[in-house]
Amino acid sequence: GRKLISQTWRLYYDELPPNNVLIIPLTPILVLEALRYYDQQGDAQVLPSEDYEFDLYSSPARLWIKTAVVLGQKLNGFEIDLQVGFGATGIDVPGDIIRAILLTVSHWYEFRGAIRPADQPLSNPSGLNKLLAPYIKVKL
Repeated sequence: GRKLISQTWRLYYDELPPNNVLIIPLTPILVLEALRYYDQQGDAQVLPSEDYEFDLYSSPARLWIKTAVVLGQKLNGFEIDLQVGFGATGIDVPGDIIRAILLTVSHWYEFRGAIRPADQPLSNPSGLNKLLAPYIKVKL
């Protein structure tokens, strides 16, 4: 769910949960561009910014819909447009992630041909987990 370079995504939801809090599975979020829902006539309605609250500090981010929204279509009745990523170029990606990528590629290069393709990856480079630890979501 973590995106490195800026990308525009549209998330679709079939229904709103009972507590009206949507979990946004993509990180990091740069900009929330628009929230839309489809009413009973099938017309797209933009949800005004005063009708929702966006929690960027949680991981994953959460979106609370403050007002009652009746979705007019059963499938993909609620849409969220957002920009995610660390920035527009590779310079914006945190140095730890860049080092982890370079470390992994050099490790693969070092052991090229030594391990059958079906058995790869056989190992991770030393220190990889420490570099990526701040960016890994831990689930219990």
